[in-house]
Amino acid sequence: MKDRKRITLIYNPTAGKGSIRFSLSNVINALTKGGYDVLVHPTQSRYDAKEFARERAGEADIVVCSGGDGTLCEVATGVYLSGAKVPIGYIPSGSTNDYAASIGLPKSAEEAAKCIVNGKLHGFDLGQFNDSNFIYVAAFGWFTDVSYATDQNLKNVLGHGAYVLEAGKRLFKMPVYNIKVRTDEMDVEESIVYGMISNTRSVGGMKEFAWREVDMDDGLFEVTLVHNPTNLLELSEAVTSLLSGEPSRLIHRFKTRRVEISSDEAISWTLDGEQAGDYRDVKIENIQNAITLIVRKKQ
Repeated sequence: MKDRKRITLIYNPTAGKGSIRFSLSNVINALTKGGYDVLVHPTQSRYDAKEFARERAGEADIVVCSGGDGTLCEVATGVYLSGAKVPIGYIPSGSTNDYAASIGLPKSAEEAAKCIVNGKLHGFDLGQFNDSNFIYVAAFGWFTDVSYATDQNLKNVLGHGAYVLEAGKRLFKMPVYNIKVRTDEMDVEESIVYGMISNTRSVGGMKEFAWREVDMDDGLFEVTLVHNPTNLLELSEAVTSLLSGEPSRLIHRFKTRRVEISSDEAISWTLDGEQAGDYRDVKIENIQNAITLIVRKKQ
């Protein structure tokens, strides 16, 4: 019998309220029909996906991840740290799945599995954040969870006005961060309420919150810094600029390969939507084409 290739499937059983349990059998069947023997590993705790991927990546022809963006980040980090040049297949089953939306993966788990069998390889950048990694966004401050916390029904009815309402609740409670920003291109000091270092076309399930022109394999981050709005008109201007990409005196945007951010007080950061801890000094660097994912073939 001809040797079959091997897939290691790492899935988060709690992602997206456990939605993968309804399609796991179909996923395994699609991968098996594609000519692969499938080893299945449900994650047991936070960072289990990372450690399992690092330990077992070298034994597989493809490492498949199913979960949300946090699970994908763990698997991608584990594969990268393993040193194995093995591609990653992604079956999105989280609540938002920003990364899958950014690279155009199918929403259906079974269709995503078929894409893994029939798709093509593409290299993507990976973020280095001090001693940690992220795949698409490192952020801090006021807007860090606005796109996640805003009610979906309000988004549907009011569009960007829903974000203004959600952010307006916090207008006079938000901290202002005095930071020093150093890149290869500049060295500045700024007072801001929100910072995002990203490599994505979608944030919090909303493509409007990301940059319009993004190459996720160009070795560059898109950086967004929001200055402090002092009233509702300025708040609306800031949100409108974030959603439209139009210039605003309240928002500083630039691209860079590497950025260092420091402050006198510790700042709470999130990586790919997960709490990452408090830091006074961070070094963030883009590792170009550090990971290989399987994406759709163009029709």
